[in-house]
Amino acid sequence: TSPSRMCSRSAGLIRRGLPVNDYETVLLRRDGSPLQVSLSFDYYYDEAGNILGTEGIIRDVSERKRSEEKLREADIRYRSMLENTGTVMLVIEEDMTISFTNAEFERMTGYKREEIEGKKKWTEFVVRDDLDRMVKQHQLRRSEEGGALRTYEFRLIHKNGGIRNVYLNVDVIPGTKKTVCSLIDITELKQTQDALAVAQEKFSTAFNLSPVMLVITNVETGFFIEVNR
Repeated sequence: TSPSRMCSRSAGLIRRGLPVNDYETVLLRRDGSPLQVSLSFDYYYDEAGNILGTEGIIRDVSERKRSEEKLREADIRYRSMLENTGTVMLVIEEDMTISFTNAEFERMTGYKREEIEGKKKWTEFVVRDDLDRMVKQHQLRRSEEGGALRTYEFRLIHKNGGIRNVYLNVDVIPGTKKTVCSLIDITELKQTQDALAVAQEKFSTAFNLSPVMLVITNVETGFFIEVNR
């Protein structure tokens, strides 16, 4: 939008007798360079209530706008980095709302990003039995530096009701109350570990209850490793 068009808009408000509050526009300096400003105007009246004129303030907001632009560019770079890590990434606000997630989290949970960002809290994805300890960690992480765990496991609820075992790595973003989290689905690993534990228990039971003597030896040294009862 051109500076002249922006100024004509604010002038139109004044002509209609409407106040102007923090209206941002661009003026031109004497050398023709743009100057970003914020306009605020009101009116003064005669005893009959007729508008006699306007009075207002013009503030230079160039530095603020430059800072906002740098912040916007940094946010774009940061989001791009989180989006392309290849792992599940989240940014969580102090009130537990998920403010950013990437495509990997969509695949892990079954929800679309539009259903999550700014709308859902991370607590909605956690199995009830795991919730209390995770909420305590969330609060401790913001009240006591270094007091909370950075990594732990929990169970995540998929949109279809399924349960996934997840390994979480989380830390506070410096200078904020936000946290950035990475999640790894370890469901298959947990299933393998559980199956191995069951197999080991079955072997141990059969080994110890065998009516004949059984011995496990080291093939290199010949030493006994274990004998049954």
